[in-house]
Amino acid sequence: MRSNRKWNAMTAGIWLLLVGAPSAALTAEICTAPEMNSRVWNGRDAKIANWPSQAAFRDYDTFTKTYSYFCGGTAISRDFILTAAHCVYDWQKVDGGVVDQKGRVEVVLGTDDLSKKPAEVREIADFVIREKFAFQGGDPRNPPTGNDIALVRLAKPW
Repeated sequence: MRSNRKWNAMTAGIWLLLVGAPSAALTAEICTAPEMNSRVWNGRDAKIANWPSQAAFRDYDTFTKTYSYFCGGTAISRDFILTAAHCVYDWQKVDGGVVDQKGRVEVVLGTDDLSKKPAEVREIADFVIREKFAFQGGDPRNPPTGNDIALVRLAKPW
């Protein structure tokens, strides 16, 4: 019970820092860039030394026995990853972690090359989605209406 209160207090504090109190809801139109058919010009690959807090979510497909990466986030502490709510809306907590429709979900940290075996993989202990997060028309195939933010707590600190 004590750790649950600590988690709730930490979650509330982080929400206040990130989105303010009260938060202004941003619409998808404000946050979305126009679709472009070009690549970045004169760009360079990001190196992990420049962005050490980048995180990637992957799930393990128990049928095909393969991992697939599906979303990213940012480590904001040794215990928490900040990500988009649309990345985690279909997750479920189970004994030993979190699963999505394909299988077990994990966080990969400390790498800039997802084609190689990662050194830092963490299980997920818990996650929370921002209140009032929704998809337009309630359909996950549509863009979010706003409040597209979530916190993920790692099972073991990074």
